Amino acid sequence: MITCESCDRHFKAEDEACPFCSRRSPAMARAMNLLGGAVTSLVLAACYGVGGFEDDPITDSGDTSDVVDADNDGFDSTQDCDDNNAAVNPGAAEDCGDGIDNDCDNQTDADDSDCTQ
Repeated sequence: MITCESCDRHFKAEDEACPFCSRRSPAMARAMNLLGGAVTSLVLAACYGVGGFEDDPITDSGDTSDVVDADNDGFDSTQDCDDNNAAVNPGAAEDCGDGIDNDCDNQTDADDSDCTQ
């Protein structure tokens, strides 16, 4: 038996709440607080993703304001060697006659191992 903190009457410890005033038992109140915190964490993780694991606090400043994909080719400015030309990106095939490094491997045409001559 425990004493209700609200009405000072006694009730069973296994009861969810005081049958006289409906105040939750201390054990149930703690359990509900823990459960509520867990549910809140799960909902936030589901809505916003877990995140944080891919960030390196030593090397990653978190500032991504200058990272863009100007030519909308799927490669941002940190990967694309010409972010103003959608035909030039790391996933492109090398065009062996245009004098351009199409696949961003720092080799153009005759110097590129993708070109056979």
